[in-house]
Amino acid sequence: MLDLKNISLQFDSKLEAIKSYDAERSELAKEYREELGKLNIIDLKMNEALPSYSGAKLLEPGKLIQPFRFNWKNRHEALEWIDSVLSGVAVGAVDGSQIYSDKNYEIPLAVIQTSRIFNRHTNDSDYRQETEASIITPDEFEAASVYSFGSEYVDARRFAAECDSMVQLMKEHEKLYVLLDGALTLSHINVLNTNIREIYIKAIIGLLEASESTKNPVIGYIDTTMPRDVTLMMHHIFKLKKSKLSDTHLFSNILWGERTAAFLCDRDDRRGGDSRAVLDYYGRNFPHGRTRQVRSIR
Repeated sequence: MLDLKNISLQFDSKLEAIKSYDAERSELAKEYREELGKLNIIDLKMNEALPSYSGAKLLEPGKLIQPFRFNWKNRHEALEWIDSVLSGVAVGAVDGSQIYSDKNYEIPLAVIQTSRIFNRHTNDSDYRQETEASIITPDEFEAASVYSFGSEYVDARRFAAECDSMVQLMKEHEKLYVLLDGALTLSHINVLNTNIREIYIKAIIGLLEASESTKNPVIGYIDTTMPRDVTLMMHHIFKLKKSKLSDTHLFSNILWGERTAAFLCDRDDRRGGDSRAVLDYYGRNFPHGRTRQVRSIR
């Protein structure tokens, strides 16, 4: 049972630390937002002042905030606009699920499943959905040198299966937009052991190479994200105090339907001075942490 009285006492004793953190964040947010005005019209020459691992680099010249020019009167108008935009456009998407191995059953067995959808948005309903499942057996856990009843290896295998499924969509269809349920910059894998990290790296490189060879773009999407790429870039450009202020918090008071200009990702997610950024693992097209994917905050 949760001891609410004890938690309340703990909260009271640490209230000053919480207030101090919030006050510092608010002050930094004010400072960064004031400097944000200097980016209202983006000049790509600003990139010349940026070092490697600068968080982000400017990619799209012009206005920082790109307005959304439609103002619908009702939901019906919005749906009509969506239909007009998507009409005849081929879209593919993949998502997965998993069942982790359970200690209660002693024998480590896990299941991963992926489902891929193709929709060309035509009147003749050119739509398909296919589902695949596979079992991870004890010998596979052992060969990977991982803890059999943990989640990390299963999660990595699920991601690899999702990427494989997206590659298959690209091979089967032309002029296809492929949606990835997640980020293209896999910062979280830098804390994983080498065996598991390599699964992610191999999968994402295979996906990006397939996108390049088939000319089918991959679009990564996250509904709630807390990176600090743009704020780190601003720290370098405007000599601001380095902060843990997220890009989402930076733009939260000025975006409602609009989007920011696109940025080139140059994320610094290194864990120590001699470690590598995740994008360093991506290969020839992505030197010292830069990736050809773009990031836009909406």
